[in-house]
Amino acid sequence: MKKVPFLIIFLAGFLFFLPAAEAERSIVAVLDFEAIGAEGHLGRAVAEIVRTEIIGTKMYRVVERSQMDRLLSEQKMHYSGLVDEKNAVEIGKILGADKVIIGSVVRIGNNYTINARLIDVKTGEATLGKNVTGDDLNALTGLSRELVDYLFGIAKTKTPPIKASPRDDGGYGRILFYDDFSSNKNNWAIYRNAPYYDAYFQDGRYIMETKNNKKSVEVIPLPAGLPVNFDVELLSMWLQGVNNSAYGLVLGESRETNYLFGVSGNGQSVIWVTEGNVPRDDAMPWRAGTARVGDGKTVENHQRVEVRGNQLYYYINNVFITSIKSVYPLKVVGVSVSHPQKVGFTMLKITQR
Repeated sequence: MKKVPFLIIFLAGFLFFLPAAEAERSIVAVLDFEAIGAEGHLGRAVAEIVRTEIIGTKMYRVVERSQMDRLLSEQKMHYSGLVDEKNAVEIGKILGADKVIIGSVVRIGNNYTINARLIDVKTGEATLGKNVTGDDLNALTGLSRELVDYLFGIAKTKTPPIKASPRDDGGYGRILFYDDFSSNKNNWAIYRNAPYYDAYFQDGRYIMETKNNKKSVEVIPLPAGLPVNFDVELLSMWLQGVNNSAYGLVLGESRETNYLFGVSGNGQSVIWVTEGNVPRDDAMPWRAGTARVGDGKTVENHQRVEVRGNQLYYYINNVFITSIKSVYPLKVVGVSVSHPQKVGFTMLKITQR
């Protein structure tokens, strides 16, 4: 299946023309795009990519999808599907948003056309609108990140340069795996009322709730035939419980031997090493102020590990934290929650680099 890499170009362009002072205080809600003649999940996937990229600019507050679901459910409203300007304004007011992005993804033959509008909630006007057509997904994530960085003048710490083989497979930026946790299509473990921890799907999230002072881990196999260089991204939200212990992204050889790239509800980060189910050491000791502090309702953290051979570069909310050298072959990817706390996971993605 092919998708369109041009969406972020015009959406980032929309936001570029907003005054800087307004950008600092504006709240943006991105509603799921309507899929017309296209794969049903495409509209939601495109909207999630847009949310992630806008969050990365740090110039806007973005209403998370789980928060939209909750608020609109309380009002007995439904926002998936085609939304016009009038409905968008009503939804925006409920969500407390200043701007709402709506649109559709239309497939005709092998071409995809994406239509989008930016609605001003206060005036009810569609201040900007655009449609683009294309048939190439390559470089979607990388290109969108570069465009947002360029248009907003964001100076981010870049991955330290390393020696790498020339890119000759033409697959740079290709999404190799995507899970929005809207269903259990990837066979994650499910436990209800278990003695040590629960794991289940609820409200478009994979929920893990640990009940003791140990670490809960669930993993699935990495896709077969991964290239040497790839990125793994995870979106998660601290919901309740202790706020000073780790949860987050797991990469490693197995469920028993792995790295936990962790964040905590009080805004810290850490990298734990576990070998044969025994804690070995901290590849990176706790660092305060490196993650967003959870409020149990809307705040998400975006973790990214850039795998470059056996070197792993760790980012939190698009800010470079540290790098480590992996001594284990990477065979599984997953999530983990330690000590009595409850966490929701909303997106896991692997992209070729």
